[in-house]
Amino acid sequence: MFHGLKTFKLVTETGFNQLELAARGALVREGMYASMLLLLARDYEPTTGKCNYFDFSAEERNVILRYFPPFTRIIDHLSITGRLYQELALTLPEFTLVCAIEILKNFAVLSGASGTHARRFFLLAKHSLLATMQNHPSTREFVEKRCAQLESFSQVLHDLSMEHRDLLFALKVSDQPMIDYIFYAYLIADSNMNECEGSRSRYLHG
Repeated sequence: MFHGLKTFKLVTETGFNQLELAARGALVREGMYASMLLLLARDYEPTTGKCNYFDFSAEERNVILRYFPPFTRIIDHLSITGRLYQELALTLPEFTLVCAIEILKNFAVLSGASGTHARRFFLLAKHSLLATMQNHPSTREFVEKRCAQLESFSQVLHDLSMEHRDLLFALKVSDQPMIDYIFYAYLIADSNMNECEGSRSRYLHG
């Protein structure tokens, strides 16, 4: 929830709030995973491979990954994005605009005037990103190279988002309901199994 709200704040300056509510919702649904990866990448610790997500105890992680192997790949997504983010060393203005672009680049899911407006805001965000790089001392001399790097990064985010959809589908068609998995994964890692089973029963049936 926090990351979603933060993403909304980041894209407002590019005209996002001028779009209709339904259009904004559609854009966010399409671009939220890529933006979430970007936001979490800021907390990535290269030496430990940790970020501000999936921070369970070792025992809990082992249980979740044993019963739901697709989550192993999601952890890989966080590492991939985190490493690339560290290499790019985005400035805060660049980061803000890249987040906006990852939301607005999905303008094709909209139709009519909403699609036209979203495309205009997308192009505005890209132009602003270029101007930001041209005006920043550390990136001014390498704008063309940096643009290519950011385009490649955007493609990686797109590919990971597509894979994420497949992983979610795999989880949804698994034998256990998602709510059972989320709650039970915590419970079976607890040392007091009797107490946990009682809590689980009350949660699922009460």
